[in-house]
Formats: sequence, C-alpha cells, structure tokens
Amino acid sequence: MSQDAYEGKWEKRWHPLRQEWVIYAAHRNHRPWHFDIREQKTDAPSFDAACYLCPGNTRISGLSNPDYKDVYIFENDHPVVGMHSPLVEQADSLYRRAEARGIAKVVCYDPRHNVTLTDMEVGAIANVFMALREEMKMFLAHPSITSVLIFENKGEIVGVSNPHPHCQIYATDFVFNVFRKELKALEDHWQATGKNIFAEIIAAEQKDKIRVIGENEHAIAF
Repeated sequence: MSQDAYEGKWEKRWHPLRQEWVIYAAHRNHRPWHFDIREQKTDAPSFDAACYLCPGNTRISGLSNPDYKDVYIFENDHPVVGMHSPLVEQADSLYRRAEARGIAKVVCYDPRHNVTLTDMEVGAIANVFMALREEMKMFLAHPSITSVLIFENKGEIVGVSNPHPHCQIYATDFVFNVFRKELKALEDHWQATGKNIFAEIIAAEQKDKIRVIGENEHAIAF
C-alpha cells in the first residue's frame, strides 16, 4: 500500500481519559483470518429448554428461574467475585493476596432466547437501563463496594457461553484501574484548565460530528 492509502487508517491517538496513546491500525482488517466471524442467521427458538437463562429453567446451581416477562437479574452462579468468597491468608510481601470480595450479577434483558438488545422495543430497552440504575443505587449504598463494571460480551468468538440476551455486572471492593486513570485525568485537566474534561470531550464530538452515532436532548453516543 502507498503512504496515501494508509492515511487515516494507521496512526496513534491520544486517549484523554486514559492518558495514553492508542494505536489505530484499521489496515490490519485485511490480514489473513482463520475464523469465520460473519454473523450467522439462525432459526433459534424464542424458548430453549436447554438454556439456563430462559424463564422457568433450572440453572446449574439447582435454582430455577422465575417465569419472568421483563428484565431478570440474579447473582451469578459462577461468580468472579463474591461477598462470601473463601478467606485468604494475608501475606506481607510483593505478591499480596486477599479475598475476591464483591458481587457478580447476570442481567437478562428479555425472556426471549432469540433476540438481542437491538431487536427489543425502545420501551423494553429503557426498562433494562432503569433496572441497571436500580442496581447502581444499591451498589452506591453498599459499604463494601467501591467500583462497578457493567459489560456485555458479544459472540462465541470472544467466549460468550450463552446467546440468550444478557450482560454481566462486576461490583468490587477495589477501584478498577481504568476508572482510576480516568478520575486522575479529570482532576489533572481541571487543575490545568479549570474545565470539565467530559464536557469538553462531548463538545469536541459535537463539533467534529464524524463519530456521533446518536444524540438527543438527554444523551449522546459516539
């Protein structure tokens, strides 16, 4: 490829919240790939008797899901963190160890097995976010929780074990480093300029317009 062909496809970009360089190399999309990553259309049923997230089914823990009609949230049967995690012997050394304390939850968006969040009605999607907001209120009041990560992995290729529409919540007794970096960036920018970096980022995106994918009076996505 010529130098002109690489323009805008291969560069480093400064991430103002992480305060680090991020390499952008879109031309690598043309490298050989040994997996079929195309979305496959299936005729999956709306209910799967073998799915541990579908309404009424029994999970591996032995607990049964209710016949839920809306958003359903439960504590993960195989949690990454837990309030009753095993005690760990303390060691005053370089390799410190401690209990994996926290709360891990699964959030089922919809009782139907064969949809994604984008297939749902706007009102139903709003219900998901309202449910997540209630979870955040609970975590905010919890004396042991200091950091919360809500995330969804998509696709078998990244290790998703169940296609039922759901996300996960990790709430921990320590602050995730990525959040710590963003808060430090916020503080540094305020000290240097007297301005809120989040407001400046939004203003910059609204000015450029090239990355904005949705915006209304309440929210912006880019």
